Amino acid sequence: MEKQWTLYILRCKDGTLYTGITDDLSRRLAQHRAGKGAKYTRGRAPLTLVLTKYGILEYNNVGNQIVADKTYDESTTFGKVFTAIENGKVA
Repeated sequence: MEKQWTLYILRCKDGTLYTGITDDLSRRLAQHRAGKGAKYTRGRAPLTLVLTKYGILEYNNVGNQIVADKTYDESTTFGKVFTAIENGKVA
């Protein structure tokens, strides 16, 4: 059975956005908030979960998920929302 992946966006206290991917969102958010998540989010708390997309990727190769995590398509709904968040049009 393939894992279901969740793509998520966090807003950091400095207003920047962090995009990540996980197969367990609750665990990953706890890691970020404890300062044990991504290096980028350390020291940028509080972190606010802005958007999630469950089941975005269904690959077995984690390398593919990481590539998909870093490159989003602006023509997709998720990409349009991400762009709106970057432009300050979504809280």
